[in-house]
Amino acid sequence: MSTQDQEHFRDSIGTINEEGKRNFIYPKKPKGRFTKYRSYVSWILLSILVISPFLKVDGNQFLLFNVMEGKYHIFV
Repeated sequence: MSTQDQEHFRDSIGTINEEGKRNFIYPKKPKGRFTKYRSYVSWILLSILVISPFLKVDGNQFLLFNVMEGKYHIFV
């Protein structure tokens, strides 16, 4: 097989068929064993990120990024 035969896919656009009409591409919803667990972990991590600035440990915020004053408290 020559190189030209292998690179024939470069001669056409993948979202347009032979008639010149558009092929619509739709994403599939992910399925699988770990999809449910991944969504649970993402909700837990997002809740930690949202709640942590309001938590105080020894008078300091649990998560603080103050760039202007140079104060950084990360899980102190």
